Amino acid sequence: MSGGGASFSGLSSTLNIGGGSSAFVGNASTVHAGSVSITAVGSNTETARLCGISLPKTTLLVYGLSGLLVGLAGVLEFSTLTVGDPTDSVGLELEVIAAVVIGGGSLSGGQGSASGTLVGALLLTVIKAGCTHLGFPNWVQEIFTGFIIVVAMSIDRLRKRSR
Repeated sequence: MSGGGASFSGLSSTLNIGGGSSAFVGNASTVHAGSVSITAVGSNTETARLCGISLPKTTLLVYGLSGLLVGLAGVLEFSTLTVGDPTDSVGLELEVIAAVVIGGGSLSGGQGSASGTLVGALLLTVIKAGCTHLGFPNWVQEIFTGFIIVVAMSIDRLRKRSR
């Protein structure tokens, strides 16, 4: 599996696998009946328990899928960089949180979608590329990212308050 080589549809294998897994998760989160249980547990565990949802089973499923997708992401990262440096992606946590929040996910849980997260990640990538193109240092880019997270969280809070 080469990270930069062309494969199916003329795109890199990394992009095909990432897009395929995103499409799978997006489809499963809207079509599959278990997605309602996952959203309920993420939103309010006590209410989900009272509705008869098995909390240990649902939690194990979510953590298992998360671990599987993180492992897949690690393999894709390794195939792209061809280096197994454990400190390579340190600090990307802020960007991941920003992508989820910008995409409509709530930090308090129970909201969000895979497609929204992809849109948030695309928007952050465009902002980072624009900052790099304009010659801004990395610390300025991180301030922009933090500012975007604060704005997105404020919008989320206002949206919840208006309900």
